[in-house]
Amino acid sequence: MKNEAIVDLTRVLSKATPVYPGDPPFQTADALVHDPVGFNLKTVTTSMHVGTHLDAPRHYFAKGDGVDSIPLDACVGRAVLLKVVPVDGIVRTADLEAAWNRLSVKRPRVLLSTGWETTFDDPAYFANHPGFEPSLFPFLKDRGIVLLGVDMPSVKYGAVDNATCHADLLGAKIVIVETLCNLARLPDEFFLSAAPLKLEGVDGSPIRAFAIVG
Repeated sequence: MKNEAIVDLTRVLSKATPVYPGDPPFQTADALVHDPVGFNLKTVTTSMHVGTHLDAPRHYFAKGDGVDSIPLDACVGRAVLLKVVPVDGIVRTADLEAAWNRLSVKRPRVLLSTGWETTFDDPAYFANHPGFEPSLFPFLKDRGIVLLGVDMPSVKYGAVDNATCHADLLGAKIVIVETLCNLARLPDEFFLSAAPLKLEGVDGSPIRAFAIVG
């Protein structure tokens, strides 16, 4: 990895990690402790959509595929960064297209930096995060995008339509990665790893997302 650097794109998970309103918090408990058994063993109780995580079709489709069915090559490989400033709370598709056209190389995995990650410790992070125009879906589909990662806690159309946006993307097998961080440290193109845990039939998974740059 000479002249290469790893950029961590993942939020730390702890009992202090903010969660989407109504979701259960991240918690750990001692199952066994070093004194007297000689080792430590923790249990974890959490939503699968806490911190930096990935959505599977099962998240919005009753009989959709779980994270164990997501192909690894959708989550691991060369990726590009689009930097777009929302206008009146909306990420405009025309701005996405302009950012895409400025890239010298195109990749099927796209991370979107809107600057929203700076609000992570504010309740507004969940309540008021930017939305997309419905034209986001054909924009991604027409370009063969297999993964969309965002610095927001969720994807939605307009101010409130989470369901349709998720159904469009997940129905087309476009992987959704949410609550990324450190996107400002990325160049236009890099190697991305954002693979989920292999959890049978589960609707999402916390991930350890990172980029290799250089």
